[in-house]
Amino acid sequence: MTGKNIQEIDLTSGAVVQKGDKKKKKKHKKKKHKNMGSGVCKIVAVSECVSTQASFANGPRGGSTLTSNDKGSLTLLGGADRNGQHFALDSTTVFNLKTQKWEETTGWIVEGGPCPRSGHSTVYDKVGSALYVFGGISPMKDDPGLATFHDDLWKFKNGVWVKIEGGGGPSARHEHRASVVTRENGRFMCVWGGVDGGRTYDEMWMMNLERGDWELLKVEKGEKPQSREMHFMAATQGGGGGASTLYVTGGRHTETGEVLKDLWAFDFGSVVWTRLGNPPSKRCSHGGGLMLDEGFLMLFGGFDGGENMYDDFIVYDVKGESGWSEMEVEAAPVIRFSMGSCVVGERGKELVLFGGVNPFNDLADVHVVSIELEEKVE
Repeated sequence: MTGKNIQEIDLTSGAVVQKGDKKKKKKHKKKKHKNMGSGVCKIVAVSECVSTQASFANGPRGGSTLTSNDKGSLTLLGGADRNGQHFALDSTTVFNLKTQKWEETTGWIVEGGPCPRSGHSTVYDKVGSALYVFGGISPMKDDPGLATFHDDLWKFKNGVWVKIEGGGGPSARHEHRASVVTRENGRFMCVWGGVDGGRTYDEMWMMNLERGDWELLKVEKGEKPQSREMHFMAATQGGGGGASTLYVTGGRHTETGEVLKDLWAFDFGSVVWTRLGNPPSKRCSHGGGLMLDEGFLMLFGGFDGGENMYDDFIVYDVKGESGWSEMEVEAAPVIRFSMGSCVVGERGKELVLFGGVNPFNDLADVHVVSIELEEKVE
């Protein structure tokens, strides 16, 4: 855990422009891209803002996590606003997909749970019906001007938080990413990347979801992606007993300040990274997910580390040869970065986006983007 001047830290996943900073507002511009694919499967997308309701528990923020479970709801955890207010994880707000309303849970054990934080990771293990939270950042209790980086691991099940002790895992960090993956020897939470205030990481840590212990997976063959924070990461679920594939794209290398423009796939069977086609633009702190039977990687928003912030949807054809393309989406959400996002619905046809920040506002709206695969464009 490290103390650092909080003004020098991206508490909501990037350099948040303060309200009234007209100079930075004036510099902002949106950036568009042409279609990057050839022979792209035609995907039709519709975006709908289904909620603008906000209370303290689910108020405007960036750096939160939005996680789908098997009960028809989404769990919102943590985050921070531009004033440095960090939101708690010891009480939980869920978004009911059927009613499209926020519901505050009651009667849960909250004492002794994780402290308020942002930039953490959350995954849901369907087999064990449990949420796992790792790491993040929050203000120090004794000096709110300094930040604490966390290395704690928590399990949430049946309304109870349990801290998983034992150590031996990743060092304290935030803006890492985590996914549930399958290997030949079991199911794991994979943690990759992140930053501790000055150093970004490229280690691949695996937490066994049955035993709760950590393993540092050594990758000894081939080219590897650069260390980074604020990247996007998602994994296939290893259907049919096969090993998962992990996808990593974008992010920022803190030591140089470089925002990255790349896409990598990691095969847990061969333990090898493969570099795939570059996306149309560099970006970090974006949202997205693997959709339509894990056949398409869809990304939304983010920023390029400079004056460009995005409100576009770009798609990579994972199983085909179409590469990247930009989707035209009616009623798309406004520009933002550091939003919560997750994939839901039959075959993964819906991407849900919550909140985030932009130069003008902290956001608390909920958008559902539904996609359909219609035809092949020759």
